[in-house]
Amino acid sequence: MIGGIIRERTSQARSGIPFLSELPLLGYLFGTTTDTKTRTELILMVTPHVVANADEADMLTEEYSNKVKGLKMKIAEREKKQAGERDEVDQSDINIHASPDGAKIEEEQKQAADQEKIRRAEEMKNRPQSRKRPDRQKR
Repeated sequence: MIGGIIRERTSQARSGIPFLSELPLLGYLFGTTTDTKTRTELILMVTPHVVANADEADMLTEEYSNKVKGLKMKIAEREKKQAGERDEVDQSDINIHASPDGAKIEEEQKQAADQEKIRRAEEMKNRPQSRKRPDRQKR
């Protein structure tokens, strides 16, 4: 976690029968007071990725775009539900790592990483061997 913002909001609302709820001492019998305290936390989390080539960067960009699209769809679904009925928060609604094409993208990333490892191993084999210096003795 890198950082975040915490916001606390406290509010007080008073409602009741007009004029009677405003009477000194007796007003509390004809009205209600509601205290509300809301706390909101915004947390910034960063996951670094090592990008070996442009193809891998394109795949990561596409994966991120799919995550954002999936999140927008979930938000739209939630707004539709809330318009008709009140729903409870479910963990599956919060998970932004799941996207419609997430499994496919993960598989493509694994294949690209495997191909990159094979390419590097072949490069290492084809490199001319350099002469090693004899270790210097410590005095």
